[in-house]
Amino acid sequence: MIRKNIEIKDHQVEGRDFLLANNYAICGDEQGLGKTLEAILVQQDKNYKTLVICPATLKLGWKEEFEKFTDLAETAITVGLKNNHINIINYEHIYKCTELMMQADLIIIDEAQYLIHLESQRTTFAHRMIKKYKPERLVLLTGTPIKNRIQDFYSLMMLVNYNEEKAFRFPTQESWNDYFCHFYLKKVYCNPKNRPSFTTRVKQYTGFKEDKLPELKKLMAGKLIRRLAKNVLDLPELIFKDITVSYKDDKELEKAFKQFKEGEEYDSSVKRKAAVSVAPFTAKYVKDMIQAGEGPVIIFSDYKDPLSIIEETLSKSKITMGRITGDDSLANRDIDRKLFQAGKLDVILCTVGAAAEGITLTASRNMVLNDLPWAWDKMSQLIKRFHRIGQERKCVVHRMIGTKVYKRIITDLFDKEQTITTILGD
Repeated sequence: MIRKNIEIKDHQVEGRDFLLANNYAICGDEQGLGKTLEAILVQQDKNYKTLVICPATLKLGWKEEFEKFTDLAETAITVGLKNNHINIINYEHIYKCTELMMQADLIIIDEAQYLIHLESQRTTFAHRMIKKYKPERLVLLTGTPIKNRIQDFYSLMMLVNYNEEKAFRFPTQESWNDYFCHFYLKKVYCNPKNRPSFTTRVKQYTGFKEDKLPELKKLMAGKLIRRLAKNVLDLPELIFKDITVSYKDDKELEKAFKQFKEGEEYDSSVKRKAAVSVAPFTAKYVKDMIQAGEGPVIIFSDYKDPLSIIEETLSKSKITMGRITGDDSLANRDIDRKLFQAGKLDVILCTVGAAAEGITLTASRNMVLNDLPWAWDKMSQLIKRFHRIGQERKCVVHRMIGTKVYKRIITDLFDKEQTITTILGD
């Protein structure tokens, strides 16, 4: 049973009802709306034997949420591969959980955008298991059901159609891409081992065919529910403040960003170098914020190197700090997060990879982006760490503008957000 003192918001009741009415479905609510509780409400409807698959960083959080929201005995909830009533595993263990998948009545996949690449072994395995064992219920949770391109949506839509008697209309990723995307033929030079080199042309998909939107909406009906925070919560104002560090051009960075946009390999060291160059300015900026009483402050970077520079500089001013990075154990990350939320730290230093998902940092109203993530979904996830349920103050995202190309990156991110909002609805 759900504990009596738990406040369940109207949109969470609506989400629960949708997921109960549609056995295989995606809850694509914007980050910070309480998708975890919606999934737990589904589990509690008939106290389903449940398997939760999530990123490693969120396993303990899921256990805490079950203990917080329900009166399930602690012994009924297991983090790991031991067979229990509620099993919580991370994606890396998905290959070892065949028995758990076979026996689960409900499978909850959190941060389901981890399963968008059909060429990955993890995604292929998940598809094979869901298709073969067909649990009674499948709930996919993701604040970014479309990460950056309509192509990304295919895998999730395929997963939530495995319980249908009629085969999904699009049997392959290519058939989906051909129907919903524009494409052009790109010349590619091939130099295979022990064979003559040759040039060929391959399809390069881009954009979205807007005239296909009505058909996409029909496919999503009964399969996706998505609400935005602005429509269901009375959240405080969110402001973006751009801080210009340099007016210089960076041709290498511009080239790398263009390659990233086109889905090509790019030199990530160029992005890292740009992030490091901004770090001393960011440290001074945050120091001034703390001394002006604007703490606590969240600092994000794609890389650990800039954070180390910032940490070294701020430590000289006796500013208290915590860290959530890939170098820190899950236990230490959780300790620092709790200290920050309790108001006992001035700054928390976060890498995008370690802290963009599944954590709450509402103790702060100021987030500083030392360098910008290049993907729309990551930018959205970062913001929802503090602009979410529980936030009562106006929030400010301070974006460090290291070079002129940063402005173009911001414009590109905004354009992507607008396109995806059009597809998914607002």
